[in-house]
This record gives sequence, C-alpha cells and structure tokens, in this order.
Amino acid sequence: MNRKQLEQLNQKCLYEVYDDEQETNDFRVGYIRAIFDSFIILERYHTRVGFDGFALVANEAIFKVQQDTQYLKPYQNLNRPQKQIPELSKKGDTLLNFLEWTKKNNKLVEIMTVWDELIIGTIEAIEEDLVIINVVAPEEFSSDGKCFIESDNIVDICIDTARLEFITS
Repeated sequence: MNRKQLEQLNQKCLYEVYDDEQETNDFRVGYIRAIFDSFIILERYHTRVGFDGFALVANEAIFKVQQDTQYLKPYQNLNRPQKQIPELSKKGDTLLNFLEWTKKNNKLVEIMTVWDELIIGTIEAIEEDLVIINVVAPEEFSSDGKCFIESDNIVDICIDTARLEFITS
C-alpha cells in the first residue's frame, strides 16, 4: 500500500495487517501509530501476551488491512501500553532513522532479513548503508558475535516484544 492509502486508515482502530504474500493467512494485529513515506510503525498485539512491541513495517509489503473482524474482538479490551513509540524525523531514510533511535536508546531489536532470517541484538554502528549488530543468541541469551548487514536486506525491525522483554528480564 502507499502512504496515501495508509493515511486514510483511522489510527485509533485495531487492524489485521497483512504483509507476507507467501503466507496470506498470516497477519499482525495492532494499531498504526505512525506513517512515513516507506514505512509504518505498528503497535503489535498477541493473544497470549497482549502488547507485543512496535514493528517498523515496509508500506510496499502491506497488501491488505482489515478491521472489525471476529478475530479482532478479543483484542478490543486489552490494555494499551505506556511505552513510547520511537520519535523519528520525517526527513531521511526511515529505516536508518529507526535503527539510529534504537542504537541511541540501547534497545534490543529483532531484525528480519530478506532471507527470512531473524537476528536479535543491539545496533553497534551504522556506516552508510551497513548496519553492525551485536548479536544475542536467542536460545542462550548470550553474546553471539557481530553481524554486518546492508540496510537494504532488512525487511522488518521490532522492539519491546515479549521475546525481547523475556531476554532482558
């Protein structure tokens, strides 16, 4: 979807957001908290854990959005978190701005790559389009080296998820 289409959606509504054309039955549940030229910030929810962090989702990956479905009914009464969404500049590359914000705030992140690989860690540096990540092994919650990845190969970034909260607790 493009920015204009997304801006027509009510940001106070809970949505099913579909962004994986390979798995058309999979979707994310959440509130669209911010809309940029190429990305949205989605406040995510899960039935078992309630609030499940914020995700930076590429607009072009979103192919369908639904509201007021039967599936969404159990989510209607969940308590909204007091967590602050990242304050990002409307100028520049939104993905790089989001990564810089996570680095500055020392946030643990979940990064999904174009190869469907999940990388968990903290951002050490961003040099031009190269992102350097201090990786955390998801099973042992211990340091697992560094990852060097071009920002173009990042499709999704999440913060404050239930998994990340568990790792940091």
